[in-house]
Amino acid sequence: MLYLLTALAFAADADGDGFADSVDCDDSNASVYPGAVESCDGLDTDCDGVTPQTEQDQDGDGYVACGAGWSDCSDYVATDTANAVWESTWRLVDSLGVMVDPAGNAVVGGCDCRDESGGELTSPGVVETCGVTPLEDNDCDGDFYTAKGVPVSGPNKYFKDYDGDGYGTPTDWGYFCYPLGAYVWNDLDCDDGNPDRNPLADEICNAVDDDCDGLIDNEDYGDLGDSSGCIDLFRDADLDGYGSDQGVQCICPNGEFSPGEDQIMELEGVRFTSVRGDCEDTQESVYPGAPEALTGFDEDCNGWLALAEADCDYDGYRAFEPTEPCTGEVAVRCWDRSTTAVCEPESGLLYIEVGPQGHSGNEPGDCDDLESTTHPGAPEKLGDGVDQDCDGEDAALEETGDSGIGETGDTGPVETEMKGCNCSSQSGSLAGLWGMALVGLFWRRRRRRT
Repeated sequence: MLYLLTALAFAADADGDGFADSVDCDDSNASVYPGAVESCDGLDTDCDGVTPQTEQDQDGDGYVACGAGWSDCSDYVATDTANAVWESTWRLVDSLGVMVDPAGNAVVGGCDCRDESGGELTSPGVVETCGVTPLEDNDCDGDFYTAKGVPVSGPNKYFKDYDGDGYGTPTDWGYFCYPLGAYVWNDLDCDDGNPDRNPLADEICNAVDDDCDGLIDNEDYGDLGDSSGCIDLFRDADLDGYGSDQGVQCICPNGEFSPGEDQIMELEGVRFTSVRGDCEDTQESVYPGAPEALTGFDEDCNGWLALAEADCDYDGYRAFEPTEPCTGEVAVRCWDRSTTAVCEPESGLLYIEVGPQGHSGNEPGDCDDLESTTHPGAPEKLGDGVDQDCDGEDAALEETGDSGIGETGDTGPVETEMKGCNCSSQSGSLAGLWGMALVGLFWRRRRRRT
């Protein structure tokens, strides 16, 4: 009798979970009974008649959205490539990344990151692929750049950027779908262990190729900036020992060059000097302190020019050289303004401040340096009383014996200008007189007959 009662009791609870089959919704599974804690197994574990939606495979890819815990999903991602056991005690992963039971049979797995209609190609069992845009995390590893944490092999070559400056090293690269955080599209870094050295860095005076262009310090003087610690040298094109402000290069001080010293340096065949102040770097005779001469240049670069060599009307020619020495100060008109010319006793020449034409030279011989159309070689206008070409004479009109129009007193170029037309010659006038005489004789004879 006792044996029979015991058998009936066990028959009422076949899975031994303490709940009889009359109330146990699955009396063959000891983890399923009323009040049990739901787990990610696709079952109604607590026998309330409802399987949680997160445990339902909405897109039919064999994976549900829930997991034993997100930490388990993270561990799955981290260990999957080694075919290791997933940290959850209820699932294993095979070599293809598919969740299996201890017997190796495929089961419904968790950690589906897109368990909805259209998400059947997105689950932990899918292989990450290169898409048109990096928007789909195919294998649910939390990164659409990698497959289970490993960069996805693709058609594009990317380079490792160890120092995080945006430029990669040419010695470490891989083919991926998209650039990873540690990989960039270029291999232009010349020192990938130093973020201050890359193609966008400023070259400074430190015996290092900072901007990765293969040039160091004075070899790279074109890239040295104001904050580099370099010192200005000035281009000396005319080799007179003085440089012009129009050609400046910043040079790093080194064993060949020390700040504060007069220094001459050859750079790519061009001479530079630390001495500045040349106001005309194409003329070797023009530099600070040079002796003045009537050449049209301000030889000593002091900002004053002899009036006799100034081109006041900008026509490229300066006035005749003076014949008498000057005295005192004289008000003159030059460069379209009233100027005070100062007499220099040593030379006897009037000097004025350098005007708009600066320090450049000009040819002598202008007979009117306030009129730009008057200078040597200018075209003459006939009979206007002006000597345009400055040869000492004006081209004037006169009547000649045969041609009717001519010029005299000027051998310079003539600007042809018709002033009128004398349409008859001397022989033509005599013929007209003979014709009038014959007409008169004819009328006289006719009157006698009548």
